[in-house]
Amino acid sequence: MKKLLVGAAGAATLLGLFSSTAMAQEKPISLGLRAGYGIPMGKAQDDLTVAGQTQEFKLSDRFSSAFPALQIDAGYFVTPEIMVGAYFGYAILSIKDDACPNGADCSANQLRYGLQGQYHLSRGESVDPWFGLGIGFEDVSTKVEGGGLSGDGGFSGLEFVSLNGGADFEVADGIGVGPFVSFSLGQYSKTTGDGGGDIDKTAMHQWLTLGVKGTFGF
Repeated sequence: MKKLLVGAAGAATLLGLFSSTAMAQEKPISLGLRAGYGIPMGKAQDDLTVAGQTQEFKLSDRFSSAFPALQIDAGYFVTPEIMVGAYFGYAILSIKDDACPNGADCSANQLRYGLQGQYHLSRGESVDPWFGLGIGFEDVSTKVEGGGLSGDGGFSGLEFVSLNGGADFEVADGIGVGPFVSFSLGQYSKTTGDGGGDIDKTAMHQWLTLGVKGTFGF
């Protein structure tokens, strides 16, 4: 009798695990849409000393924010908990007044793209906390027009790591909405646009982004 009960309990457990796995894999394709506010930190390149004067290249001296910071996440759940895929982000960068020449119109934008993985703790439940890790590239483009000036510029380089985390709250079958936070660490290696080239003295920079993400399962 004991063996029969143990066998029945084991079979029920395996059936439950199989059922939950099958339900979690009913929608293996995931599409995420993010909107956030990015805060710049670090330097575009290392400081330069010219004629005894030190010139700093802090991102926060040139840009005040990245808003809106938009991102698309596309991935596939290789297990009920683990998603692998790609990301593509676009943001409008706000240029500080003292970083734009008098009488000129200045604009800037940022592109981010790469590969990522996400781990979901409670996929298919009403609340699904998740963590993510990504690697990719970043391009920043700037444009100056007016005041007798006209030109394009910017920076590009590797985004070594992008750490992400948040929680999806289920609002409908296969649809979740929730907050997220992202912290990326990168290094610009080239200047782009007019007179672009390699950066001799590179430095590290970071972007901290807070926002909301919508997730759709298919």
